[in-house]
Amino acid sequence: EVQGGGDHRQSQSGEIEAAGAVTALSSGSLTVQPRDGGTPVTFVDPTGFDLSGVSVGSVVDAKGTQNADDTVTLTELEVQGSGSRGSGGDSGSSGGGDG
Repeated sequence: EVQGGGDHRQSQSGEIEAAGAVTALSSGSLTVQPRDGGTPVTFVDPTGFDLSGVSVGSVVDAKGTQNADDTVTLTELEVQGSGSRGSGGDSGSSGGGDG
């Protein structure tokens, strides 16, 4: 799964995707601030998701389904930087300056 941009998108099927930092986390939901600075997306956490490795500040790629009441039910969550791509020892900050 290679995706460009990593922001907040909605497909025709009602699927919402947001890749960015977790800004709020509770037992029933998590909020992701997309990397592109778009509107934060709050995902309702259905039972069965293990959020033990997620905390405020974690960078995630979250996907969910838009419901009729405008909530978004989490269907997929991937925590970035935890064994996925990269050289494995992220002790320093790896941000590029954008002038």
